Amino acid sequence: MKRKSAVAWDKTAIFLAENYKLQVAFYIEGVGDWSTFTTIQPILDLDATDVEMNYMLAQISFSYAAKELEGELSEIAEKFLQLVADDLHNYYTREMGVSRYSDRVLKMMKVNNMMTKALLERKEKMTIAKTFDIFHNKFSEPEMFEFIF
Repeated sequence: MKRKSAVAWDKTAIFLAENYKLQVAFYIEGVGDWSTFTTIQPILDLDATDVEMNYMLAQISFSYAAKELEGELSEIAEKFLQLVADDLHNYYTREMGVSRYSDRVLKMMKVNNMMTKALLERKEKMTIAKTFDIFHNKFSEPEMFEFIF
């Protein structure tokens, strides 16, 4: 007498094999990757001026570039970081007439650290996505979008 299994293992294995990309994609994005949205409220609370927002974006960009690039390019990124820091100092002292602004810079750096953490978490997930060949996007400048898609 042939025993009938409650689970159709052959069909289950085929289903899992066909849908592994969907399962990994769900792990990567879930029902939407909310990690990047955790920084929205702190940014709104900061109520940054245009100069402060530009400083924050430049600081994230050039800090990342200084870490990832080597040699002369890393040095150039470091010089840009110093340049934008000097510009922020001039903005506070000359345009705003404020001599003590360290609390403000501390709040901006806290937001930047949150954003950087979210980006690094996304970078790890995108590495997994590339490993399993989940996303198929073509860009004219792929290195610009390397860890976004």
